Amino acid sequence: MEKKKLFDNPTIKEDIPNNFLGIVNVLQENVDMIAKYKYKNDKCPPSFTVSILYGEEKADDRIILTVTHGDSFSKQIFPKKSIYDYEPLEKEIEYLYNATVW
Repeated sequence: MEKKKLFDNPTIKEDIPNNFLGIVNVLQENVDMIAKYKYKNDKCPPSFTVSILYGEEKADDRIILTVTHGDSFSKQIFPKKSIYDYEPLEKEIEYLYNATVW
């Protein structure tokens, strides 16, 4: 059975024992789907990337969402300080996109 590549980026090690990698793939697929729909009429659509910011301890790892649309901005989307701080993924995407257009 052939090993499925997690990322096309050769700088990312595929053997990293980190549960975030599967989550990152799922989030990236959803971000791509949302962005494709929301910005389908843009002449220069934004690019969104879900990534991991590794901490000193595994418990310090963070999931980051980055937009590139001329400028680049990033925002931590997981974990948040409180359950009340979580926004729908679409709102996180809108927030970052709007930061690039003003």
